[in-house]
Amino acid sequence: EVVEVVEADVVPLLSAPEQLSFAEVRQAAFAGACSRVQQLLCRGIQALGEEIFDRRYPGFVLGREHKCCIKMLLARGAKLGRFAPNSKLLRKVDSDCLDLWATCFLRSASLAGYDLPETVQQIVSGFR
Repeated sequence: EVVEVVEADVVPLLSAPEQLSFAEVRQAAFAGACSRVQQLLCRGIQALGEEIFDRRYPGFVLGREHKCCIKMLLARGAKLGRFAPNSKLLRKVDSDCLDLWATCFLRSASLAGYDLPETVQQIVSGFR
């Protein structure tokens, strides 16, 4: 069986990370597309310091798939943002992800060859 490859299918896969933006990750997260969020993050889009809720999203209902996407972003240093809905579940997800972020930070530092002093590791672990 011959499979035809169309240029439109290949070009998005080859685009450089600098052509992508956090807005695309945010859009995928609000669509509940966990695999797309993961794919974009693995391609080098940085989430550190970005606001997930950069504006009001009227009618947004936090579902299981959205929770998964938001957890991925928070674990990589994104913030809920000032327009985040006042949701008890969302605040719990935010507090739970602080531990994930600290773990990811310490692991990344170790993999990059940074030998952090024990006191620094304890301070970062204290964020949990």
